[in-house]
Amino acid sequence: MLRPDAATASRGPSTHGFLPFRFSRKRQRAARIALINGHPDPRPERFCAALCRSYAEGAVASGHELRIFAMENADAEKSRVGEAEPAFAALDWANRIAVVFPLWLDRPPEPLTRLFQDWRAHAATSGRFEACERRARLIVTMAVPAFAHRARWRGAGSALSLPGIDHARLTCIGSVEAISSGQRHAWLADIREMGREGV
Repeated sequence: MLRPDAATASRGPSTHGFLPFRFSRKRQRAARIALINGHPDPRPERFCAALCRSYAEGAVASGHELRIFAMENADAEKSRVGEAEPAFAALDWANRIAVVFPLWLDRPPEPLTRLFQDWRAHAATSGRFEACERRARLIVTMAVPAFAHRARWRGAGSALSLPGIDHARLTCIGSVEAISSGQRHAWLADIREMGREGV
């Protein structure tokens, strides 16, 4: 079930081309976090990329282990399942998952959805059903005010859900094209704190 948290508001085989990066700083009880930039255009000037950087900064500062992947191309042809193994390995390794993505036509981008469909199938065929039972945080940017999507926030069948993730905490950043620079910096600070807490 998707759970909107208090921060959610409008302040005012697949898919792959992954760009792997890894940051790690060990500490006792550190979380293992797989962080995915689900925007099909992962250029650093995109707000989704900035949100990922802030989350990563917070996570690393708190000593969590982190593996980061970015979607390369929304139009990339479907890859062979074997080419997705590094992403599957990271998702299997993690005990927490954070996904940042834009809302496109009221849903996550198709390549991101396809990735999680393939991961769910991978977990089932490999006998690793528990791989789909991770604590998750979905950070969603959207052009419309966040309240316009409150009715979609409940249930694994929600328009904002991803295959294989049945329980997630949801942060929606509404009116993303209209918010001010100050509001963007406030959101980045909030996301950095989420990374620190590993949630």
